Amino acid sequence: MASSPASTSDDDELPEELRPDPDEDPSPEPARKPRRKVWWIAAILFLAFSSVITARMTGLFERIDTSHRIAHAVRTSVAPVIDGTLEEAVWGRAEPTAAFVRSHNGEAAPLDCRARLLWDEEALYVAFEAQDHDLLATYGQRDEALYTQDVVEVFIDADGDQKSYTELEVSPRGTLFDALFPSYRKNLDRSKRWNLLGFKAQVALRGSLDAGADRGWTAELRIPFASLADTRAPKVGDRWHVNLFRIDVHDLKDPEHGDYTAWNPPLKGDFHTLDRFGTLIFKE
Repeated sequence: MASSPASTSDDDELPEELRPDPDEDPSPEPARKPRRKVWWIAAILFLAFSSVITARMTGLFERIDTSHRIAHAVRTSVAPVIDGTLEEAVWGRAEPTAAFVRSHNGEAAPLDCRARLLWDEEALYVAFEAQDHDLLATYGQRDEALYTQDVVEVFIDADGDQKSYTELEVSPRGTLFDALFPSYRKNLDRSKRWNLLGFKAQVALRGSLDAGADRGWTAELRIPFASLADTRAPKVGDRWHVNLFRIDVHDLKDPEHGDYTAWNPPLKGDFHTLDRFGTLIFKE
């Protein structure tokens, strides 16, 4: 019986140099796993990004939540003596406000400033306590441009209608500024012709106006209710829309580069931002 011819394969028909190596594993190479280094880099980037977000949320960048601040004016049966010293026991009952912050972005201020508020049937009393390394105030006439030098300010829009409002200021020299605006920033020259009858303020300096190396100053203001426009004497529980500001200039020739701070920051370069006023509650 004749033998059958030997079987052949396609590989036998290939030239020798193209034939596969019989000792080589013909199975396909498995896919390589991603290298651990790539995962470590991704993990580090994720953690870094998360840290930045967490820092912003926890205040490590010193951005302070000032969405709408509330202060309390405490009722007093004994009116404080307006002398700028704040040494009377009655001021010990007043609650300090939160520290002022940078007015344009809400970040922590470089120097501390806070206010305290009292009231009785006749007036609102506001005291400012401000750190300052160089007191600068040259204006001596009422209603001069105090807001271009060191100054503290009180804005009152009692009913919150964002129309007429009052601006009151006192400088470390004890000079006063008062203006009644019929609407937003309208006619400064005419607005400051108005005088708040019975408005008083005195200051006490921890330093001097003649040289540096100062430590700060305090200001004490009496704001009579009877003379305020579009309002009445408050009752316990009443709420007013107000804001409090402090300007600390470092060079009288370049006041724009001073520190502009606020109790409730407007978050822009404008103290007259009425919708960013905080709330003052009159309490017993």
